[in-house]
Amino acid sequence: MAKQAATTEAMSRAHVLAREVFFRRRMICGAVVYAEMPAGAGHVHRVSVSLEDGTFYCSCPFRTRPCVHALALQKMYTEKGEAAFEATDNPPDWEQAAQGGLSVAVPDPSADDSKAKRRSGRLGRAAAGLEDLEIWLTDLLRRGLATTASEEPKWWEHIATRMADASMPGLARKLRLLGEVPASDPRWAERIAGSLAECYLAVRAFQQSGHLPEPMLRDLEAFIGIAAKKEEVL
Repeated sequence: MAKQAATTEAMSRAHVLAREVFFRRRMICGAVVYAEMPAGAGHVHRVSVSLEDGTFYCSCPFRTRPCVHALALQKMYTEKGEAAFEATDNPPDWEQAAQGGLSVAVPDPSADDSKAKRRSGRLGRAAAGLEDLEIWLTDLLRRGLATTASEEPKWWEHIATRMADASMPGLARKLRLLGEVPASDPRWAERIAGSLAECYLAVRAFQQSGHLPEPMLRDLEAFIGIAAKKEEVL
């Protein structure tokens, strides 16, 4: 049986996606775990990983193997155990496709190199920060955009600091600058709404990071401010 090494990018993204929120219909049947990951437009990626030998199946079209979805599912099982899966005696109806699909051993997620760990650490902090930003934006939407006109700059500074703590200086700077836009500016509403919309799109894009092509993911990371250290890109 062939073995393929996971790329650093795949391992880093798997760290971020190895959470229950990204997988649905999680089940374990014998020594195999199954799950589905929403892929947008009503589609899902169907993923299975053998706990005995690490072979996997994923219906995604990505050429890179093992894919981030299989790596993430295995890592989630390693971290969460059977409690995150529904035990069943009957595998899903798509198991036959899995049996006839790609059969490649998934490397042990614990075998990450230091480069992957550093990047995954930044992505992990960003994921937590973006969850807080989504809550903050949702609360702001309920209040109404106009209510921010009376807020002091320190109000914006609070969420900006949270983004900085989450290793996202790009978002931190964008939010901090919003506190400097005077309410008397004729384009106040346009500038505030436009920047907040960009922040929300960043949140949503990050939640779909497992489905983004690498160049687009790099653009997203550049927007929020995640930057690889010099020695990581040499």
